[in-house]
Amino acid sequence: MSNPPYYDPQKFLTPPDPAREIARTTVQLAYSELFANVKKLLLPKGRFSLIIPVAAKADVFKIAAQNGFYLSRQTLVAYNPDKEPARILLELCPFLITPMFANFTVYQPNSSLFSPQYAALCHDLYLFPQ
Repeated sequence: MSNPPYYDPQKFLTPPDPAREIARTTVQLAYSELFANVKKLLLPKGRFSLIIPVAAKADVFKIAAQNGFYLSRQTLVAYNPDKEPARILLELCPFLITPMFANFTVYQPNSSLFSPQYAALCHDLYLFPQ
């Protein structure tokens, strides 16, 4: 599972702090480099999962295909039910498979409370009220 630095500095504002720029942008780790290394390290039946912004989807899918990866699972993540998805959770593999698709919302409608779906997913990470 990877949550790589994913903002393209050509398309998004970069943070003024150099350390944050490295952590958040593809300046030091381009998608092509990430996929080339995953291809070398992944077992033949392995799967590669990553989180990307929706805006990077076309670029990531192109680079994934160039490196012999196929979509296994895709989950669109919206922070609120009335907003467009902001992130995509991807699972890719080096073999052809029928992909699964899902949608996920972090917060409940018109609320700052986590959705039941998010609370269930993260129950080991947060102390949720009973």
